[in-house]
Amino acid sequence: MDALLIIFADGMSVLVPWDVNLADQFSSVTEIRPYTGYNRNFVLAVKSLADEKLKSESGQKLFTEPVKNNHESSIEAQHSILMKNDEKFGDAETETVKPVIELSSSASYLLVTDMIKNLSRFSVFCRSDGSDSYIESKRIIKSETEIKLLKKAASITDKVFMRLEKYLIKSVESGKSELTETDIALFIETEGRKLGAEGTGFETLAASPERSFSIHPFPSYSDKTAPAEGLTIIDFGHKYSGYTSDVTTTAACGRLTERQEKMISLVEEAVSAFEAILAPGLSTVVLTESVTSIFEKNGFTMPHALGHGIGLDVHESPVLKSIKETETFLKPGMVLAIEPGIYCPESGGVRLEND
Repeated sequence: MDALLIIFADGMSVLVPWDVNLADQFSSVTEIRPYTGYNRNFVLAVKSLADEKLKSESGQKLFTEPVKNNHESSIEAQHSILMKNDEKFGDAETETVKPVIELSSSASYLLVTDMIKNLSRFSVFCRSDGSDSYIESKRIIKSETEIKLLKKAASITDKVFMRLEKYLIKSVESGKSELTETDIALFIETEGRKLGAEGTGFETLAASPERSFSIHPFPSYSDKTAPAEGLTIIDFGHKYSGYTSDVTTTAACGRLTERQEKMISLVEEAVSAFEAILAPGLSTVVLTESVTSIFEKNGFTMPHALGHGIGLDVHESPVLKSIKETETFLKPGMVLAIEPGIYCPESGGVRLEND
């Protein structure tokens, strides 16, 4: 929520939250400092904590160690910068390592320039291949604890899925469906929370037949009747202890056209195809092409990735595309949401997604 996290090179971590009580309950850090103590000012908080660290014994040790080879490619090496400086850091008087502050790559340009201006004693970094990329590379493999949390999130979604199916069938069998996309989305949210979810992992997508041709419809759900005759796409997930599931189902209702029936059978064939070959060591490019070829042979294309990693975010690495630049070889511990789908403005869309 409204908080910042500072991690120092020696492993010390300081959380600066607005809500200290919440931080006390949920965080695992070395120290907690209230954001209000810095007037909820990002630059002031970072500068104060960085200056404080430099004055400490551990800070002096950090910044007077010999500099590494700057031509190395590691993040640690890139962060070591020699400079001539009259200021003293510990016992070093002339040749020292200038302390580095690296910001998230999502930091705004104005924030970065403000940091550089106000923290002249430091080298301020903000780059696309920096700490964010490093963290992302570590998050791609889930620990046993993370997998347990993801399985719990998935189990909640499974239960909601079964309840949703009964909810939709009952509405259709009544002879006149009075449900809307909004009813479906609120049902998913409510039932998930009853089962212990913290909420949905992202905004539920519920698209009736006239809107299901869109991969991510806008708005996410509306007052349109659903399910109705044709193809209704429902994409949702639930969050548990920060980790989210992500599934999509397609509700087929009433009399379908031959093309709609074909679309359903092809997506089901695609699901069977990837499940048959999914295994550690497999290339994400090979996996994607095995599915897209099924569609292409039948005159369809899939306008999005075959899937993606899930975890604390609904979209994480790896991404499953047929593009060589994004190729990843699957490893144990990766958790994927795989979602073959095809879409047609006249016929609607079909997507099936499982974790």
